[in-house]
Amino acid sequence: MDDGHTGLKSSQVNQGQSGNFKLVLSALKHSSGKSEFVLHVASNAWYSFGLQPDQFLSRIGLTPYHGQCPFLHDGCFYHVIAVAQQSFPGMEHFTQVQHIHDSFRRFAEKLNDLFQLCQQEENILREIDLKSSWQPLVGQPVQIEIQERDIPVWVSDVKFPQLRALEEQKALLQKQLDELNQFLPLLYGTGDILEKAVLHTLRFLGLDAEQTEKGFTADIRAQTPDGSMKFGLEVTGINGQVKKDSPKLTQLMEFERIKEYGEKAVLVANTYNKIPISQRKGLEDFTPQVLSFLSVHPILIVTGWDLYCMVRDVLEGSQKKEELIEKLYTTSGRLNYGS
Repeated sequence: MDDGHTGLKSSQVNQGQSGNFKLVLSALKHSSGKSEFVLHVASNAWYSFGLQPDQFLSRIGLTPYHGQCPFLHDGCFYHVIAVAQQSFPGMEHFTQVQHIHDSFRRFAEKLNDLFQLCQQEENILREIDLKSSWQPLVGQPVQIEIQERDIPVWVSDVKFPQLRALEEQKALLQKQLDELNQFLPLLYGTGDILEKAVLHTLRFLGLDAEQTEKGFTADIRAQTPDGSMKFGLEVTGINGQVKKDSPKLTQLMEFERIKEYGEKAVLVANTYNKIPISQRKGLEDFTPQVLSFLSVHPILIVTGWDLYCMVRDVLEGSQKKEELIEKLYTTSGRLNYGS
């Protein structure tokens, strides 16, 4: 019977409490060798008005158990959160199982906070004659697969000092690799991945930067920490040159018209983004009409390659971040930095 309780053996492996909610994590073993990690939740609280705990638990996706739960005696709601097709003694010492315990502890810590928020939502919707449309929060069980090559977590206690040092170096190198890899979409990206690369570049140069909400006339807003230099950037990626009919120009001009804080309007165009850098030399990134159209406004025009070269020069030590920010803020028109 697949009810989170029936099997060869059910053992409590963790427990917690959140407000009036009591929680237990159990390991349920079956004759097939399968083991399930089951979340059990109960509450003996009752409120004279509004959302009740049992209603809340049902709505977030837990199932009421109609038998006698061996762990909770106030009406158990359960959910299978993880399944191991083959269980064995000592499996609790592996990272995959430790993650289940970590998830359980976080859930137990925040469950009552979530309940109170849902009570508030229910009360507000009732006042304005609306009904809530709840969606289950819990999903399908995680599949735990432990391989022979997987290392138990207790091995870390006796690792060679040399191995620990190498792992620390590897983690540091991986972090540096991840950070540097975030610049690469400046060369080939478009859409959100390109915007995130531009955002990463601006922060690398020392600006406070964030993406704007969808529909705003600029994709990114940025400023120096002291707020003395502000920017509004429109970002586009295209396999060719930017032409006068580009909708990005319309958005850029609208931002230039409505800006309130003297922001420097910037067009960042990752042009010819399907062509290797070595083959882009001599290609015009913007048509003469675009350059002429924007020249009457204090708008900066750069390419993804320009920003990439700025990062390169800072990393090599030939440019200072502050000088590059100053250049971006004071230059209008086409900045051929990467030429």
